[in-house]
Parts: sequence; structure tokens; C-alpha cells
Amino acid sequence: MFAIPQDAAMHAESRYDEASLRAQAIEDELRKLGRWGATRPADDAFRSEAAFFADRMAFEEWLQWVLLPRVREICSERGEFPPSSQLGAYAVRQFDGDDATGELVARLAALDQLIEGGNDPRVMEAVATVRRFVEASKRKDEAAARAEMIEAQREAQGGGAPDIDRYLVRDVLVDGDLTIVLVEVFGKNAAGEVESMTMPFVSVREHDAAKVDMERTMARLMGGTGHDPSAELEAAMTDALADVGKQMQASMDEFERERKAREAAEFASATAAFEAEQLPSILESIAQAFDKPVAVTIDWSGLDESPSLLWDVRSQLGDDLPTAVRSMSEERRAELVQRVTRVHVATTRDRALRCARVDDDVLTLTIAPGIQNGLFSWIELEPWLKWEVSGEGREHFRLPVDHAREVVQDLRSRFALPLEGIDLELIRFTTYGDGLRTQWALYQLAELGIDPLGRVLAKLLEHDAEFAAAARERLKLIVFQPAMDATQQSVQMFDDVLMLDLHADEGSPGFGGDEALEASVRAALLGT
Repeated sequence: MFAIPQDAAMHAESRYDEASLRAQAIEDELRKLGRWGATRPADDAFRSEAAFFADRMAFEEWLQWVLLPRVREICSERGEFPPSSQLGAYAVRQFDGDDATGELVARLAALDQLIEGGNDPRVMEAVATVRRFVEASKRKDEAAARAEMIEAQREAQGGGAPDIDRYLVRDVLVDGDLTIVLVEVFGKNAAGEVESMTMPFVSVREHDAAKVDMERTMARLMGGTGHDPSAELEAAMTDALADVGKQMQASMDEFERERKAREAAEFASATAAFEAEQLPSILESIAQAFDKPVAVTIDWSGLDESPSLLWDVRSQLGDDLPTAVRSMSEERRAELVQRVTRVHVATTRDRALRCARVDDDVLTLTIAPGIQNGLFSWIELEPWLKWEVSGEGREHFRLPVDHAREVVQDLRSRFALPLEGIDLELIRFTTYGDGLRTQWALYQLAELGIDPLGRVLAKLLEHDAEFAAAARERLKLIVFQPAMDATQQSVQMFDDVLMLDLHADEGSPGFGGDEALEASVRAALLGT
């Protein structure tokens, strides 16, 4: 550790400059992918309470219209960045199976790294120094490049600079007194083709300023020190990239292209057959439920690798949606039928994004085929709709949903927990029997499960540093599901999902009190 000098505020400016550059890199990639929109979402879409506004706009829209303007506003006003950022982790799940978005995910992760690890002014000064060095090398300005190097290497620098087409700062590591800035450099090989490699530029302190040490950089890159860093760098950018494993990579790329083309053709054929053979009967079923013809559009992009799940779409859209509509109260059904003229189905593999909403005359269903709780029952459809649920006998459906929303909002605001939501498998509570028993179970779910969990998580996050660190890294989703008796109750962690099986019934002890639940949650998350 070192003491921050008095002029640290001057160095901190580099953080805002770096954030602006990384925000622009994200915008550039969105434009390259054709996912930069020309039309701003409606004002109502910005009043979402969900993480990443996932219930009201696509992730790409949130990046363009919420994230990037906010980052640029912070940079312009020299404001405070949030204490944590989970853009990369969320993007990995959001774009699962979409190979074209790999670079976008990497750029979002780079912004995470800056937000969470970019508070040290000396680290940001090192990043700015490396950027100036690489920029000078890119434009063949040897004098400017030498000015960013340590004194001992300035006069020895020679041999010319490599051909650099472009570059991206990927990550920053601190190793004792050294700051290693990982930069992906895109250069031309001997055949004139643009290829890339990651350079570990080493920055050291010299006369209380950040400078590039090319000998240590090359030592980390090539395992030795050498006498002509620029010549070695040029060789690394040409010979190593051109020769090492090039034929093997070409063979793998060709195989991957053939596989993707084959799967894309199979999926296109399967969806075309679905729309030709299955959609007419689906339209008829929905028309009977709505008492009028209703148009249906389907966005298949969430299932681009899963033709086998088309049957789930048929079941949820042709069977479960009509059942849900018919099961609604007459008042609510009449309002829904009057408003809706089109149903739009968006497919996703992320259970946390499953929802239903009505905007103008369109009922949008985001469904997760292959997920057991992906069905839309009348219990779940009404609370998820845009308007408020009202009327005698339905308040008990709102209770656990409201409790879950309040707990999530509290944990996010107080502890910067990257919790996307609490998923309640309400449809499974219908297995408890008659309506009165189901109503009691839902009250118990709020009283014995959601409320205690909120108290326990708040206590652990505030007083248990080990738990708090693990939760901010892993805890992305909480799922409550019913257990048929107290012996089946459990608290388990699967990847980034905390699963709680609760026996919610009259006379149930729940998880045995806050202390017992606290011990179970801590053990599940920490694996102890």
C-alpha cells in the first residue's frame, strides 16, 4: 500500500477520461452489431423498478438509453460511480448462445472493472500513460512514445514500432509496485491480415509519475528480457500471430462456421414449420379465449440453439395463455379483451426475465421454454399485468409479490447487491388444494419466508464481511418454491441462484426462526 499524494485529485481525472472511452467502445460495438436504435423508448419504459429495466425494454435498449447517458453524465459532472457493477455477468446470461455478442460482453466487463477497481488515482494514471504510449506507437510517433517510457529506455528505443490498427484496454492488475495494463492490440501480420494479441504493459513510478517499462512488459509477454523491446514487440505482432497455431485455428473456425450454419438452417426450418402447421390452431385457441381474433407475433431469438423447445412455446401460447385468460375475473378479463388486439411472444432462457405486460393494445409475454415455472397461470398473469389487481378475494395474490419486490429494492439500495429479483413459483402453490388453503399458503410465504429472508440477508450483509463479498459476487436470483411438508424444507445454492423450499401451510414453523435461517443461508452461499 502507498499514501495517496496531495495532487491525487488531478490524477483522478484520468478515471473519467477512461470511463468515457470505455462507454464509447460499448456504443461502437452496439452500432457494429446493428443494435443501436434510432427511436427512444416511451417515457413509461423508464419508470421500471426491475434490474436493467428488464420488464420494459430490451437489454440493448437499456445500454443505449440508460447506462451510457448515465456514465457520460457522471464523467461530465465529475460525479460518483456506483460501488459495484455487474454488467458483464448479466450480459453473459442475457446473450447466452449469441456468439456475435462476445466483444460486447467483454467491453461491458471492462467497464465493470473500471467502476469497481478504478478508484485508485495512481492506477488510472498508469492506464492513461499506457494509452498515450500505444496511441503514439499507432501513429509512428517515436518521440511521443519515448516520452512515456522510463528514462533508462528512452534513448535505447529503436527498431521501429509495430503496425497497430486499433486497441482496447481490457483489464488492470496491480502487482506490488507495478501496474499491469492489459491491452488487446490489433495489428497486421506478414500477410497483411489484422489479428490481435493481449499485451501486458507494465507501468512503474518514476519521479512520482507513471511510466511504461518495455523490458518488463516484454519479459511478461515472452518470458525473457531482450535488448530491443520495440523489435521484439513488432516480431510478436507479426511472426507469433501469423504462425503459431494458425492452421489449427483456421480448421476450428471452419468447423464452427459449418456447425452454426447447419443449426441455423435446422432452426429456421423448424420455426417455419411451426408457424405453418401449429400457429393456426394456436390462433384459434386464443381467439376463443378473447372472443375475437388476436394477431400473434413470435421473436425466436431467445431459442436460436434449441429447436427442441418449440413444443413448449406451443403449450404455453396455445394452452396456458387461453386457460389463464379464461380463469381471470370477469371484470379483469373484459378489460383485457377490450384492450388487446395483438400478442407478442419474446423467448428467453433467463427465468428471471419471465413476465407479462400490456402496453397500449399489445400483450407481451416473455416466456422461458424448458423452465418448469415458465407457465402463466391466472395467479401469475394478473399481478404481472400493467394495471393494478383489485377486487375482493385477490389481495392475497398481491401480498407475496409486493413483499418480494420490497425486499429486492431494499437490498439493492442499502447494500448494492446485484440481486435481479425474487422469483415466486406461485403456480405450484395450487397443489395445496382448495382456494382458502392456497390463500393461507401465500400469506405464509410472505410471513415465514420472504420477510425473514430479508431480515437475515440484511444482517449478514451488514455484519459478515465474508458473506457480503460472496453475495455481491454470486447472489443474482432468489427462488421460493413450495415443499409438501417440513421434512422437505431446504436452502441451497445453485450457481448464482439461492433456492428456498418452504412448507407454507397453517401451523408451519417456517425455517425455524431467523437464527436457523441465517445459518442455512450462510452455509448455502459459502458452501460450508
